[in-house]
Amino acid sequence: MQPGETLYVMCAAAATYAHAGVDPPFRYLWSDGVRQAEGGQADLLALFTSGHPPTYVAQFDSPDRCERSGGVAAVMGAKYSEVDVVAGIRIYRLLPAG
Repeated sequence: MQPGETLYVMCAAAATYAHAGVDPPFRYLWSDGVRQAEGGQADLLALFTSGHPPTYVAQFDSPDRCERSGGVAAVMGAKYSEVDVVAGIRIYRLLPAG
């Protein structure tokens, strides 16, 4: 990652942020928080539709499992490209025009 780039770990494996030495860009680090906290799913969608969506996404969980409207999955399909698979986890990067 370059300075200013962010990583979002899709709804699981919060320790990944510590291993990567970066702060999470979203307040809920686990799927239960995203799915059950009031406004959690809407806030996750807002993260992806804001002017500064995450540069990288480590897809530990599917977007549809975390945010049930399909909005995050749609943004990822339109604005992200898979760049690697690490230990079975797909890594996506925001496209330059994202």
